[in-house]
Amino acid sequence: MNEKKWFRGTVILLAVLIIAMGVAVIVVDPYYHFHKPLKGIEYRGQNALYNNNGMLRNFDYDALIIGTSMTSGFSEEEASQLFGENFIRTTFLGEGFYILNENMKTALVHQHDLKHVIRSVDTLWFVTPPDWTSTAEYPDYLYDENPFNDVRYLYNIDVWDEAMIPTVVASISHSGDEHEDDSSEDAKADAYLNHEEALNHYERPEKSDDPIDPSETEEWYQHMQTNLTQNLTDTIAQYPDVRFDLFFPPYSILWWDSANQAGPGRVDRRVDMEEYAIDVILKYPNVHLYSLNDDFNLITDLSNYADDIHYHPNVNSIILQSIHDGEHEITKENATEYIDSIRKFYNTYDYDAIFTQNQTD
Repeated sequence: MNEKKWFRGTVILLAVLIIAMGVAVIVVDPYYHFHKPLKGIEYRGQNALYNNNGMLRNFDYDALIIGTSMTSGFSEEEASQLFGENFIRTTFLGEGFYILNENMKTALVHQHDLKHVIRSVDTLWFVTPPDWTSTAEYPDYLYDENPFNDVRYLYNIDVWDEAMIPTVVASISHSGDEHEDDSSEDAKADAYLNHEEALNHYERPEKSDDPIDPSETEEWYQHMQTNLTQNLTDTIAQYPDVRFDLFFPPYSILWWDSANQAGPGRVDRRVDMEEYAIDVILKYPNVHLYSLNDDFNLITDLSNYADDIHYHPNVNSIILQSIHDGEHEITKENATEYIDSIRKFYNTYDYDAIFTQNQTD
């Protein structure tokens, strides 16, 4: 009898503990899957793969910044003050058009007050397959609409180890603030963004004289066409009352050097692809398109960059200000002038001078 009571008591205790663990995750919710952050809780689960979807679903906001690492330097606070809106930012490092579009759709579906979206349109990723993702490790149970697989969130040792326990400890000890806008870390950026560091992180390709493979160009255009429609404009067309401010990230002159080194016609092909994208995007009246690729002083100043594409948060501030002021906007009226300008500049630039200058400094 005592053994039966002990066994029954043990089972009940285990059941209570299991239920309590699940309830604790639901209440604290370190990755915002069920609700927005609670006051008094100092969240420590800072993993974008796990945070982003919950933020898009459950945070209070009416304006959104979404994109690749090209958006990581945007400050939510700066954007909110500049536009008079309540911004959040979700960054998907190294991702392409598909993941950005799927998560933008999540925001548009779940946030009925959303009226403004700022999104990067990375020309680098024009050429990726339309269903391409950079990682296969997304926690699908946090992204899908299936409530039954949430058990993988409630009883996940990694969630407890990396988010629940640190969050509970921080909340009890009051070791810091709850959800913060950690986007602009200018002091840290200054330490590794400069002319020398940009060159150190860039391996210049050997100069090639190989002609362009027409089949490669055809494949690239097929991918680009599908990415621009299926993973961008089809969604935009469904939300005519939302303003979409899109921008081409201003990659450094080193990125253009890599295209120039790849062989004749490569710079022109990249410019042609921008021209095609502009034509597609500007068909939608609720879209404004911006590019600092014609700000040649910025592009050629490597002190703005960590490598060939990643730039200082100050550049993100310039992009925000340009969007707010309507500067560097590409329109149907000035698109040809813009294309002609960048085509001439990047085709005639003295790329070798970048490296000979560095050797004499």
